[in-house]
Amino acid sequence: AMQRMSNSGQTALTDLAAFVPTELRWRLANDGALPSEAFEETGDGALLHIDIGGWGAILADIQRPASSVVASAATWLETLCSALAEYGGDVVELGAEQLAVLWREESLPAAVQRASLAALAVVPWALELASEAQLRLHISATVTCGEVSVFALRDHRGVGYVVLSGDALLERMKATTWARQGDVVLTPAAAGAAQATADGIVLPDGFMRLLALTTQPQIEPLHRPQTHGISCETVRPFARESTGTPSVESFARRDGNAVVLAVRLPALAHGCGLERTQSVFVEVTAIAARVGATVTRLFIDGTGLTVCMVLGQLEKDAARAAASALLACEKYVPAPRGARAPCSFGVAAGASVATNVLGERRAVVRLGGAERLAIALARR
Repeated sequence: AMQRMSNSGQTALTDLAAFVPTELRWRLANDGALPSEAFEETGDGALLHIDIGGWGAILADIQRPASSVVASAATWLETLCSALAEYGGDVVELGAEQLAVLWREESLPAAVQRASLAALAVVPWALELASEAQLRLHISATVTCGEVSVFALRDHRGVGYVVLSGDALLERMKATTWARQGDVVLTPAAAGAAQATADGIVLPDGFMRLLALTTQPQIEPLHRPQTHGISCETVRPFARESTGTPSVESFARRDGNAVVLAVRLPALAHGCGLERTQSVFVEVTAIAARVGATVTRLFIDGTGLTVCMVLGQLEKDAARAAASALLACEKYVPAPRGARAPCSFGVAAGASVATNVLGERRAVVRLGGAERLAIALARR
């Protein structure tokens, strides 16, 4: 009986640890971190971003029940994450509309080569899998390199969030403007690092549409740390929206229309520091709770910290609900100290379904196109 209890506890810990990227798991396994602590891992690396669009249209298709879409999406994302791990990539951000995958190597050229190889192999394969699952998705990828920081932040309740920052993210948004269906686009830094092995079409401002690699780097699957040095109490906050037993099954909830609000805080751009980011994030998430919102995603780039939150179900009047949320946040969110520009907001409404993606890397993701639109509006 004691052995069964021990095995059950280890299984639960493994399930929970899968909600934390491997980059942070190594840190937790080595020296641990109290649930109230925020910390970061910083170093050079290559980042592969896989952008996924089309969930909004799929959910709007009245011929397909949401449960069917959720099941197909969860299986597709799980398969995609497993394939990326086989190429040695650490999925540091897992969402329905974007996956961020990190490679840390001895040299940047080696990291860029492995990220590029994974992108060239996985993107067309992901399109084929999506077609087989009757998911009409737009999929493209960008590869960039440089300094990458992976933050583990805590909100006002101690709930954990993973946030990316660093030089490698600064040009990524520009790269997406060149990415068409099925494309792999390298930023100037990545194109420079891979120039000896990259074959592609040179684009304006130093970007490259990658077609092939003339030299194939050796593939090494991602090595994950054991969980013996990690406690359930440390990793549980990152499974913030999961069910009590996240290993059991995928789930769908909040099926219907919802308002997504994106808040951009320009003072918290790349380089602002962990302590400052943590303190403002706590403040913003407390404000989100006051207006009845749930934070779903946050990221840092050259324009600041962007926080996305969902404001729940829409019953009758989406415009009125969006206006009420916007007015509430404009009232409560103060202008960040040292900001050269005021906070900006983006509000969008649309179909929204949350699902628990299971597999070696886990997360609760939200299907729907409103988040992407809200972020774009906040950046204007």
